[in-house]
Amino acid sequence: MAKLGEGDQRWIVADRQDGKNVGNWHWSETNCLKFAEEGLSKCLVGVNILPENSKFGVCRITKLKKCDGDCYTYNRKGKMYLFYDMNLALDWEIQKDASETTTTTEEPFKGTIDLPNVSDDIESESMKISVDFTGKKNNALSDEIRSTGKELLQSLILSFLMDLKSQVQSKVAKPVGSQSEESTPTQSETSSVTS
Repeated sequence: MAKLGEGDQRWIVADRQDGKNVGNWHWSETNCLKFAEEGLSKCLVGVNILPENSKFGVCRITKLKKCDGDCYTYNRKGKMYLFYDMNLALDWEIQKDASETTTTTEEPFKGTIDLPNVSDDIESESMKISVDFTGKKNNALSDEIRSTGKELLQSLILSFLMDLKSQVQSKVAKPVGSQSEESTPTQSETSSVTS
């Protein structure tokens, strides 16, 4: 151990005001659930999840009803890991074309899509999806949402999560003092544990 004042110049931790995790070497985690909820809402609300030529019309996501669970980025030795295990619920509604004239006053189909296990350790083929109706039900519509809508929802969600990882990773990789004012989680929102 060096005597006071005889330290090696490479020992910059003591001289830094922000030196609690220099070079992102020690384990740190960032809770990204709130950011993921906001981003998924922007990404999914308004999206038509049925093909354009669907006999049911346009099925739009109207609201991200629920987003709970875990969404964390972990950093160790300068490497970034993304962990997520979320439960999502999306409100949807069939919107008929305005040029279509209907003689009946039918209420449009609407309901909720539940994605109970959006997780990083689940293959995309095994992602579960359930379709619930508010009011009248239609099995053919439910099947179409489960088949074609599932693929679109998976690709949008996974694309967003990979963007999230790259945003947080680029923020973590920046030198201290050059952080831009982005809406990604900040170091102050992280809890660090040194190892």
